[in-house]
Amino acid sequence: PEVTPPTILIGGSPGGVADVAIDPLGEIGVAVNTLDDTLVKVSLTANPVVPEVSPLPDGNRGPTRVVISRQGNYLAVLCPTSKTVAVYAVSQGGIAPVTTVPVDPRASEPDLAQLPVDVGFAPPERLLILLADGAVVHADLSQDPVDPQIIRSAQASAAAALVVQP
Repeated sequence: PEVTPPTILIGGSPGGVADVAIDPLGEIGVAVNTLDDTLVKVSLTANPVVPEVSPLPDGNRGPTRVVISRQGNYLAVLCPTSKTVAVYAVSQGGIAPVTTVPVDPRASEPDLAQLPVDVGFAPPERLLILLADGAVVHADLSQDPVDPQIIRSAQASAAAALVVQP
């Protein structure tokens, strides 16, 4: 027999969903809506599946990418419009905002910051952010407050993607 997976309606402004991520256990799915500056979470084990829509924390605008850490304990939302990354804790099927990380510690003002291109996690609590000029920023999420640092300088060619391997 043919099995048809259920369709999950995420909601928000049509055409606004920019990216979707699923946690490593396949229990939750998260989408970002660029037009609404929202995060949509669904429990993939619930029946029926009901989307929970929430605004991004203040100061985070224009989300384009969402990434969940390999351990499934953190979620990052890349926001090029505000040049920030919104970081959430993931626990027992729920998500809660933790902090907002400015992406370019070299910039004295957000308008001068490079655009973030990609984001990824490295164990145990490291957030890596790739900037348009090829620089890579490291943010240790175990620090309070989180103090982002450049770990690779700008490169001769523009950046396109960040791959973090185990």
